[in-house]
Amino acid sequence: MPQPTMTFTTATTKKTKAAEDGAIRFRQSIARNIWHCAVMVISSFWFCASVASAQNQEGKLVVRKTYISSLSLSGNKALLEEDLRAQIETKENTTYFGFFKPWVGIYRLVDNDSSSIQTFVRQLFGEAPNYYSPSTFADDVQRLKTYYGFFGYFQARIDTSICFSADTSSVKLDMMITEGNPTLIDSVNYNFCGLDGTTMYESTSKSILKKNDIYSVKTLVQERDRLYQLMQENGYALTTPDSIKVVADTLNRLAGITFFVNASHRYRFGKITAIVHNDIGVDADSLLLEQSSDSLDVRVYSYHFLRPQAIARMMAYNAGDYYSNKQPLITQRRLGSMDLFESINIIVRRDSVLSGDSLSTLVDLKLLPRFQIKPELIVNNLNNAPNISLDATYLNRNLFGSAENFKLKGTFGVQLGSNRFQNDTTQTNPSFLEKLILDFNVEADLIFPYFYNPENKLTLTGSFGIYQQQASRTSDSTGFFMLGEHFRRLVELH
Repeated sequence: MPQPTMTFTTATTKKTKAAEDGAIRFRQSIARNIWHCAVMVISSFWFCASVASAQNQEGKLVVRKTYISSLSLSGNKALLEEDLRAQIETKENTTYFGFFKPWVGIYRLVDNDSSSIQTFVRQLFGEAPNYYSPSTFADDVQRLKTYYGFFGYFQARIDTSICFSADTSSVKLDMMITEGNPTLIDSVNYNFCGLDGTTMYESTSKSILKKNDIYSVKTLVQERDRLYQLMQENGYALTTPDSIKVVADTLNRLAGITFFVNASHRYRFGKITAIVHNDIGVDADSLLLEQSSDSLDVRVYSYHFLRPQAIARMMAYNAGDYYSNKQPLITQRRLGSMDLFESINIIVRRDSVLSGDSLSTLVDLKLLPRFQIKPELIVNNLNNAPNISLDATYLNRNLFGSAENFKLKGTFGVQLGSNRFQNDTTQTNPSFLEKLILDFNVEADLIFPYFYNPENKLTLTGSFGIYQQQASRTSDSTGFFMLGEHFRRLVELH
């Protein structure tokens, strides 16, 4: 009985150990697989990070910026260096004494991730460093060649020198210019279409282009503008700058210039209408005062009497005169000198040519208030003592109905803290009012805006003044004070 039992027990133990060994191996296998997976994931992540870092480092090497330490230009004689530098985009930073660049230093001293105060200092005083761009520098060479061509130097040659530092962090740029011989003007011709003889003569006789002058696009533009202004002054109102074309033949360093001028119809001034608007309220028909003729119609809306002739005589042109853009400007200046209007608008209606060969004109005027009173209080330290004066000015802009300006100004002042008799031993006990130093002045001006012709004015001026000064009498007498009276009349013609 006992032995079968022992045999059974042994078999069971072997099977149990085998099962335990299998479970252990299974767990170890799972652990090894998990470890391998973890190692692969970590290795993959580290590899990706390393690749990304390498790419960033490689990118930095590729896009590394090269600072422009200097940019020099040499060989230029016909054109100024500052004009040449203005044409190119490659720039060097602001330099003092040939090497000192403080603003770039301030910019680099403060980091981007610094405080707001440091960033403010960087933006206010710093100057961002300028970096070298091969494509931009190559384009600058072409820009300078084109710029030289504008001034007649078509054969100009520009050589460059590019010198990098050992670590390529900075570069020195040199531009050596060989200007060559300029192109000279060989002939100047004008081809007119629809232009009158007088204007044609002025166009050719007063030309700013001369034979054997150096060819320049700038001079051509100036001559075209001169022709345009000349046509505008001689009735060709609808002419534009595009009506004048320029052809330049620049073969063999000789330039033949031809201007093709296609003039529009020649126009005259038509009917002129001047409207003077009321300074207060609307323009009521009950206020209308009108003067009409075949060429000029003046309408005045005002509560105060104003002769239409005062406006008519200031016109610099009449209906029937050939159009000139200067004449409306002269008229505007004359009307402004009257000191009578708040606004002056002169409109030459170019659309009126649809009904004929004349240009009508509208002169729109807005009156200033006729009367003006201006009080002033003035405090100063004249004669090293406090002074107080009261000024009052009265202005009448239309005294007699023809825009005569009348101005009356009165001044009364007193000097405080002074005794008028402090140097006069004869005055022992002056009153308070007697001690004060007073002055009184009245001035009157009367201006006539028209005197024989609109370019002349007549001004009449009168003044009366009483000025007190500090008494200096020391002899025995009954008291003394100095009283100055001044009266003058001035007839001024200008």
